[in-house]
Amino acid sequence: PEPPGRAYPRPVRLSSPSMDDRSAGLAIFVCATALFAYYTVWVLVTPFVEPGHVVLSWFPDRVYAILIPAYAGACLVALVLALLGGVMLRARPARVSNEKKTR
Repeated sequence: PEPPGRAYPRPVRLSSPSMDDRSAGLAIFVCATALFAYYTVWVLVTPFVEPGHVVLSWFPDRVYAILIPAYAGACLVALVLALLGGVMLRARPARVSNEKKTR
C-alpha cells in the first residue's frame, strides 16, 4: 500500500550487490590502502632514515616518488583529452557546401 500523497514511484533496485562484488570492492580497497601507505612511508619517512639502513632497500630511489605520479597524471590527462577529442569529432555538425549557402 502506498502512503497517501506520494506522487512519485519507488526507486527500482536493479540488482543487489553480490558477495563477489563486495569481495572485489574489499580487495580493491585493501590494495589501494596498502599502496597509499607504502607511498606515504616512501615519501615522508625515508628522507629521515640514515643512508645505508636496511629499510632503504625496500624502496626505490626517491626521484621515482615524483616521476611515477607525474607520469601517471600526464597519461591520465592525455587519455581524458583524447576521449574528449574523439567525442567532439563525432559530434561535429555536417559541413554546408558553398552551393547550398548561395541559394
